[in-house]
Amino acid sequence: MSQPLRPDAARRRRRGDAAPSIRDVAAAAGVSYQTVSRVLNDSPRVREDTRRQVLEAMERLGYRPNRAAQALGLGRARAVTVVTSNTTLYG
Repeated sequence: MSQPLRPDAARRRRRGDAAPSIRDVAAAAGVSYQTVSRVLNDSPRVREDTRRQVLEAMERLGYRPNRAAQALGLGRARAVTVVTSNTTLYG
């Protein structure tokens, strides 16, 4: 059974100030933020019904993982950087 949103999380979303965090998802699903992290990382240590609750809460809140935060946590960005000294050839 999912829990209602924390008042501060619901207020932020109504105003459009911030995207939902994993803590918001955790509160909505009635689990810890560590459990949400385990679901995101596809850990086998999460029961199937708990995984379903978390995924439903993520869908309901419109949660999307933050790529910048993932890059900081993993130490890699999955991006390609191009450095050039002469750009006149490319317009």
